[in-house]
Amino acid sequence: VPTMYTRLLQGYDALDSELQLASASAARQLRLM
Repeated sequence: VPTMYTRLLQGYDALDSELQLASASAARQLRLM
């Protein structure tokens, strides 16, 4: 599982700032179990 988090963060860091803001906003709206 830690590998998945690492890949997720690497992908997030590769986005431009506008996409990072949009992604962060979308992630805040997710309902996780």
